[in-house]
Amino acid sequence: MKVSYSVVGVYKMNKINTPNPTFNGSFYMIRTDGSQPHKHTISDFKLTGKPVVANNSTTFNGTSSVTMKEGPVKTFQLA
Repeated sequence: MKVSYSVVGVYKMNKINTPNPTFNGSFYMIRTDGSQPHKHTISDFKLTGKPVVANNSTTFNGTSSVTMKEGPVKTFQLA
């Protein structure tokens, strides 16, 4: 069975044009049937390589810490 969620959140990225940009965010999730509301927090972003600029967008690759039900995941891959 496929589970669907609605997701909203806020994030902030600073120092974009430096070798050490920062990214922090909070994302709130709830199943589309209204059950299981919960929140994830992303912090401690570490840039891997250089940002990729293409098609009027910039992609930052790296790892970050993400809060999960079981506890924080310290090396969560972000792109």
